[in-house]
Amino acid sequence: MIPINSLATLAKNAETNNKAFFKNIKPKQSHKTDELFHKINDEVFSKINCLECANCCKT
Repeated sequence: MIPINSLATLAKNAETNNKAFFKNIKPKQSHKTDELFHKINDEVFSKINCLECANCCKT
C-alpha cells in the first residue's frame, strides 16, 4: 500500500500526466469512460486504501 502522507506529493508529480489523461478521455463516449474509470479505480484501490483517508472527498 502507498502511505497516505505521500499522496499529495505523488499527485503533484503526476499533475501533467493527469491533465493530459483527462483531456484525452473528455471527447470519448461516456460508457467507455465509465468502464475505464472503474478499471482504474480497482487498480488504485489495490494500492491505496481510500477509506483510510477520504481526503479527496474533502478537497
